[in-house]
Amino acid sequence: DFIRTIYEGKKRGYKDFILDFSDVDRVYPNACVPLAGLIDYYRSNWNFSFDYQNISTFLEKTKTLEPPTFQDDRIHQRSPLDVVWKFASPDDVQSLVDAYLDAVSRSTVCQQGVIQGLEWCLNEVMDNVLQHSDAPYGYVMGQIHRTSQHMAVCIYDFGQGILNSLRTSEHAPNNAVDAITLALKEGITRDKNIGQGNGMWGLHNIVRTNSGLLNITSGSGIIGLRSD
Repeated sequence: DFIRTIYEGKKRGYKDFILDFSDVDRVYPNACVPLAGLIDYYRSNWNFSFDYQNISTFLEKTKTLEPPTFQDDRIHQRSPLDVVWKFASPDDVQSLVDAYLDAVSRSTVCQQGVIQGLEWCLNEVMDNVLQHSDAPYGYVMGQIHRTSQHMAVCIYDFGQGILNSLRTSEHAPNNAVDAITLALKEGITRDKNIGQGNGMWGLHNIVRTNSGLLNITSGSGIIGLRSD
């Protein structure tokens, strides 16, 4: 809805937008992270400006509207959850992953292998952004849901997408859903010199083993995988 509204405003010649959050009563990573990245994209690529109204205290604390890098926000380095972060380098990724693992370990008792699985998933997906997206930044937010004993993580970039990344490879997917489906298979990568192509495949297996939910959206393609 946000993207559609921005495009409609662009067609009508608008460049200044007001975002009203008065109807927002819950704040989750799968909404905050794409919104943060899109606002950055529209500012830097289309020279749009954004003003905000009725921002809740919690939404403001998430830094969704002004996401920092890890080095720029020392206040939240010890409490990295519920914050949208920007990352642009392997050092950024390492700092964020270490901080997440420390925060999760301090917040809840995890079964054997959970921390190691979380570390692997975060490293692989965030590295995929750096290696394949052609975007200057990736965005990430983690959140612990104590009632369900799950951790929700969303990672986003406004780069070229999986289809364009694989289009010139030997796999040559036909559409966005085909590209996501290929990316989830073992050994699929656009360039064997960059990676072995097991990141998304491993991510899927770890999420499935831990009875999790994985949603992947790229371009016009969406695939959701649920483990019951």
